[in-house]
Amino acid sequence: MSPWKLKNNFAHLKKEMTFIDVRTPAEYKMFHIEDVIHLPEILVFPSAADKIDRNKPILIICMTGHRSPIAAYGLKKYGFKNVYHLSWGMLAWKLFGGPTVKS
Repeated sequence: MSPWKLKNNFAHLKKEMTFIDVRTPAEYKMFHIEDVIHLPEILVFPSAADKIDRNKPILIICMTGHRSPIAAYGLKKYGFKNVYHLSWGMLAWKLFGGPTVKS
């Protein structure tokens, strides 16, 4: 999913999708989308997402868009159906003016 598509439909998509941030704790602490689930371990262990609703679409987020497709692929291989990733990651999200918060 492109950052501009997410931004243009943010309120709707935030209600309809589960957002999962796979960045490191230090990256997440700098800035993140409010109320996302921080689960960096799904990069290695897709089973860490066992408590996530499999019927709801999932958006995977990383810093630059390099880790999120790997996590999305792992979740799809693990049995999740509607998994997407944020192209170009949080850096593009901030560049396009997407709202963030700090920890």
